[in-house]
Amino acid sequence: MSDFLSWDTDLDLELLLGEYTEYDPSDSDTLPTSLCNIANDPFVVNPHEIKDLCQQLENNSSAKEYLNQVIYTIFEQSNSTLTQIIDRENLFRKLHKVRSDVSLRQKFLDHFPTSSEKVLSIFWQLIFEDIIGEIMSQMTKVQKHNSEKEQSQLTGNDQSILFLLSS
Repeated sequence: MSDFLSWDTDLDLELLLGEYTEYDPSDSDTLPTSLCNIANDPFVVNPHEIKDLCQQLENNSSAKEYLNQVIYTIFEQSNSTLTQIIDRENLFRKLHKVRSDVSLRQKFLDHFPTSSEKVLSIFWQLIFEDIIGEIMSQMTKVQKHNSEKEQSQLTGNDQSILFLLSS
C-alpha cells in the first residue's frame, strides 16, 4: 500500500466515507487488482507468459479501455444489488456470452500481436473470472456497509418492538 493511509491497516474507508462509496464498475480499480492476482497465481498455466501479458496490459491503454467496455456490457443493465435470482442469472449469462464470444476475444488479441493465441485465450478466461470476483467482492462490501448503516438507524422504540415480536 503506497497511499497516505498505509500506516493504518485497520482504517475502514467505507465507514468513514459513508454514502460516498456507492459502487460503479467503471470507476473501480478492479483491473489492476485482478492483474496482480493473475500474475501472482502459482497455479496458472504458462506463468511467465501470463505475467508478461499482465504487464503488457497494464501499459496498454487501448486494450484496458476495450476490456473496460466489455466488462461494462456485462453490468450495464444489471440491478446494482443483484438481490434477485433472475438478476444474478442474467449477469452470469452475459459473462458466459462474453467469455465464449470469439469475435470479442479476437479484438482483444489484436492488441497483443506478439503474444501467442493460446496464452491470450487462457488470459481472456482468467481475467474475467478474477474481475467478476473482485467486482462481486466490492459490491458485497458496499451492500454490507449500507445494511449496517440502515440497521444502526433503528430507534430504541423500533428495537423494543422487534424484541417483543421475536420473543
